[in-house]
Order: sequence, then C-alpha cells, then structure tokens
Amino acid sequence: KGLFDRNRYFNMAMTFGDFLLALGMFISGTLNTIAAAWAQRTTAVGKETTDNLSTTIWGSLEGDDGKSVRAFNHPFFQACVMFIGEALCLVAFCVKREMNKRNEERPSAALLSKSKGEEGIFTNSIYFSLPAMLDMCGTGVMNAGLCLTYASVFQMLRSAVVVFTAIFSVFLLKRRLKLFHWVAIFFVCLGVFVVGYVSIEYSGSGDDAKPTSSVMLGNFLVIIAQAMVAFQMVVEEKIIGRYGAPALKAVGFEGIFGFVILGILLVPLYYIHVSGGAHDYPIEDAVDALIQVGNSSELKVSLACYVCSIAFFNFFGISVTKAMSASHRMVLD
Repeated sequence: KGLFDRNRYFNMAMTFGDFLLALGMFISGTLNTIAAAWAQRTTAVGKETTDNLSTTIWGSLEGDDGKSVRAFNHPFFQACVMFIGEALCLVAFCVKREMNKRNEERPSAALLSKSKGEEGIFTNSIYFSLPAMLDMCGTGVMNAGLCLTYASVFQMLRSAVVVFTAIFSVFLLKRRLKLFHWVAIFFVCLGVFVVGYVSIEYSGSGDDAKPTSSVMLGNFLVIIAQAMVAFQMVVEEKIIGRYGAPALKAVGFEGIFGFVILGILLVPLYYIHVSGGAHDYPIEDAVDALIQVGNSSELKVSLACYVCSIAFFNFFGISVTKAMSASHRMVLD
C-alpha cells in the first residue's frame, strides 16, 4: 500500500485485446496525420481567379496569392472527405451483421438471437448526430490549423486534448482525479506551451519557413479544436455507455451525419468572406478543391490514404473508448 503500489495507480488491467486496439489506433492515427499533411502540401492547378488570387483565406495566409499552382488549402472540404472514411464503417457493420445472420444455422442459436431481440441498424442512431457535429467543428478547425502550422507541431499540440478530456470527465462524467493526475496534466500543459513557443520563435527559419503570424494562428486553432474533440470523446463515451452501440455502427453514423451536415455547410462557407488584407477570401471553396483533385493524381492518392486511415483510426478509437475510456483514447491520440 505504499507509493509504488500498482493498484493505487491502475484501476483496470489492459488485456491483450485492449493492447491490439491501442496499437491499431496508434498506427492508423500516425498514418492519418501523415496523409492529411501530404494532401495539404500537394500542389495542383485549381480554378482560374483574378490575378491568381488564392481561393480561400487559408491559402492567402500561406502565401498562395499570385500562384497558378497552389497548395491544397481546403480544411473543411478535407473534413468532408474524412466523414466519407467514417461512413465506410457503416458498410462494414452491415456486412458483418449479415454474415452473423447467415452463420446462425443452429435452431438453438437462432432462437436465442430472436429472444434477445437484435438491435436494428437505425436504432438509437440519432444520438450520434451530436458527436458528429462536434467532430465536424473540431476536424475543420484542426485542419485549418494544420494548413498554417507544421505537421510535427500540430501532432504535438494535440496532446492538449488530454487536459480538456480530463476536465470534461470531471464535470460531465463525475470522475475524480487524484493528485498525480493533476501533476501529469500540469506537465502536459507545460509541454504544449514549450512546443507552441518554439514553433513561433523559429517559424521564420529553415527551408520550410512559414510566416510567424500564420504559425501562431495555426497553433491557436489546433488547441481550440482539442477542446471540441475532447467534448466529443466524453459525449461518445456517455452515449456508448448508455446504449452500447457497436463501434462500427457508431463511427458509421457519425460519418453519415457529419458528411450531410458539412456538405450543406460548404455552400454558405463559400459566401462567408474574411478579410485578408487587400482582398476578401471565402472560408472554403469546394469547387476549387474538386478541380485540384481532378488535376492531380498525387492528391487523389493522398486523399484515398486519408479516407482509409481515418476509417481504421475511428474504428480503433471508438473501440478503445468502449473497452476502456475516453481518457485512454485521448492519451493514445
């Protein structure tokens, strides 16, 4: 019962299955960030504009004005692509569900399944619209931050989600944090501050230099997005804990709701303009994004990798939430 008593710090042991879920989330999450950054760094010819002005405010901040071949600075369109990857999990859920039905050949198994009452595909699906909207906001803002800052800094700043998840878990899930939890959170905050400060201080040096103001805004957007993501994780844990939805179904419906809602919002995002100095720029331009994708094979491949990695990442992530907790998921994230 001393300071190094294992049970004092670990309330649950990680099984081998939990370890595989964690490893899957770790690998797919790494590939996801690489694919997202790869797409945003890919240059392609877009639609024609006056004086080759950038088609979005994010491209203008990145210095794309005056270029006919521009980087793929479309964070909200990219978030829409992400939701396609999540929606694919619902297809996998339906296939798995159908295979389970066909495997129930024994009369006793079929009778048992019928007596339990198999949950329908659309049962309790509406509850996943809230985490889908949070996912939409968090991913869109996070991708905007990734457009402006460095991929390595972006990944390290995401550790701020641990802080927000811990706070929301206390207030919404009524969890109790001990002293060593708060000490760990303090060190996470310190690490986030150091990473953010160094990225701003040395943003103007090196071959891949970015404007200091862009990096500062990008870092801020990434951290704000983590609060949205943390709230999403806590809401997901509460929904899954109450209704026990399968992981593939939960991710799939979040993808469908997110794609429909964000797909509609892409229209007003084109007409909402933000001042970028001498000109005003739209927040998003889906038409330019589609033209760039059509003109670049590299962009097609990078977005395809993004779709696949996000499907596996969210499946493993929500499985970790179901098997362990939202806090475990955010530490891995």
